[in-house]
Amino acid sequence: MAEIETPFKVEILGTGSTGNAVMIDDSIMIDCGMGVKKLAPYLDKVQHLFITHRHGDHLNVAVLNHIAKKVSTSIIKYGLHVNSDCFDIIAARSPMVADLIETERLTGNDVLEFTINGVDYKVETYPLYHDVENQGFVFTKNCKTLIHATDTATMKSAPQREYDVILVEGNYDESK
Repeated sequence: MAEIETPFKVEILGTGSTGNAVMIDDSIMIDCGMGVKKLAPYLDKVQHLFITHRHGDHLNVAVLNHIAKKVSTSIIKYGLHVNSDCFDIIAARSPMVADLIETERLTGNDVLEFTINGVDYKVETYPLYHDVENQGFVFTKNCKTLIHATDTATMKSAPQREYDVILVEGNYDESK
């Protein structure tokens, strides 16, 4: 785990093909592609969970099952943010979790707003380019912005502006 000093508290819990997960400000998680045991110490704090895409190193459905059964179903109902492709994987692997997800809340080129511990967040989604539907996120709080991207050939669709924090996770690919 690496912690980075920025206007956002950033903890990189895992990166690479063995599993991806990032904590933002102790209560927002991006991706849950690691094992339940590794993520369990952080899951009690999670209020919002954003999933970039369906690959197992970014989306571990066992983690969602754990959240639903042992942490709080409200995180799945109100704080899980996935695109339709991720929803399909969740529905196939865990109908119980899928039943908790309100499908009208699926993400994709959206702007979401919520408050955590008195801090207002705005989150924008934007498309990333991979072999499956993939999305990046822009988080704004207190006039500061953080952009997150992973597993993409280009960020051409990212909102064009200056950012205070840029998180780009990538795996080495010899063909590129």
